[in-house]
Amino acid sequence: MLPKNGHVAEIGVFKGDYSGRILRNLKPQKMYLIDPWVNSDDPDQSTSLYGADSEHNMDSVYQSVLDRYSDEISTGQVEVIRAPSPGAMSDIADGSLDFVYIDGDHRYDAVLLDLEISMQKLRPGGYIALDDYMMTNWWKDGVVRALNVFLGAHSDQIMIDRCLQRQVLLRKRDDTTATATSGPVT
Repeated sequence: MLPKNGHVAEIGVFKGDYSGRILRNLKPQKMYLIDPWVNSDDPDQSTSLYGADSEHNMDSVYQSVLDRYSDEISTGQVEVIRAPSPGAMSDIADGSLDFVYIDGDHRYDAVLLDLEISMQKLRPGGYIALDDYMMTNWWKDGVVRALNVFLGAHSDQIMIDRCLQRQVLLRKRDDTTATATSGPVT
């Protein structure tokens, strides 16, 4: 149901496993893989994949993504951007993306910022998918609270399309989008 052959961005790539699924299933013309690939010394993130206690060497993880998608990078289909999402998204034209997958920093402020930036970059009728919509793990209520605040601020512009397990799919309204009311996911 997501648009094929479009322009997509993934915020929070880590090893690129979900990137491969997007590439196989959506066959995008252009895909931006966005991740800073750095370990955080924030004690609240110590148990995350990129926390200070993580066994992952982020330089090695980044290099493995470059190696894994070297063919797609060489053709220009994939562009890997090693930077925090606000800076990485600044060079992407507003209204140019068909789909954004958000699975980066799960803290409230970071998720809300990723949603706001993605909304700017999304074309009318485009989609945002948000991972880990749950109130567990190290991020506590960060993802849930950020999405609910975002929906409240943009209820006239975006609606919930699907909610499956821990994934929420949003659709930016356009002239043909139904006027269904969006609200908090329950």
